[in-house]
Amino acid sequence: AGFKWDELARKRFSSWFRPAPATTHMLGPMSLGPPQKRKHAKRRARRVVTGEGVRPEENDELEDVVPGEEGMLKETDRNMETMFRVLGQCPEKKAMMMELCINHESFSQTVENIFTLSFLVRDGRVAFRKTDQGIEVRKVTKEEAKGSDGSGDGRMQFVMSLSIAEWKEWCAAVAKPNALMPNRAGAGAGAGAAEGAS
Repeated sequence: AGFKWDELARKRFSSWFRPAPATTHMLGPMSLGPPQKRKHAKRRARRVVTGEGVRPEENDELEDVVPGEEGMLKETDRNMETMFRVLGQCPEKKAMMMELCINHESFSQTVENIFTLSFLVRDGRVAFRKTDQGIEVRKVTKEEAKGSDGSGDGRMQFVMSLSIAEWKEWCAAVAKPNALMPNRAGAGAGAGAAEGAS
């Protein structure tokens, strides 16, 4: 005559434990097979036509480039060629850096001249030498260029800053007729040219 827990559960709580209605389904395709490999269209290899290779030290002048054939030289290349030609026309093929780079008309062209000189130094076409008068720039001879083994011995790097006040000091230190680089028409218009006029 004990209490029947199972009857209590069936009568009182059976409504709480009914299965919820749901649909049966499956995700994905009904027929599964091995994956198909994609076929890629083969591209034909592009053939690059190259000319005869020339070492930079064999090509002493940039004037060998004909504007009609190879395209116009970039402005920096033209400036490099002008500076290299000007340096070659100097006595003993050397000049003081201030005389070579200064432009009394334009601060910006002076900065461009220093930039151009850095490319000539990088290419091994000119070299620096410190003297009592300042920094001397000289054209490197072909023998010196050939004798260089490219190891970088004797090379050094320096950073130079030039403010407008320092440029004015350069202009005062170098007489206008002693400035070697010509003024480039159309270049340096604006702030640099205005500073040069004052």
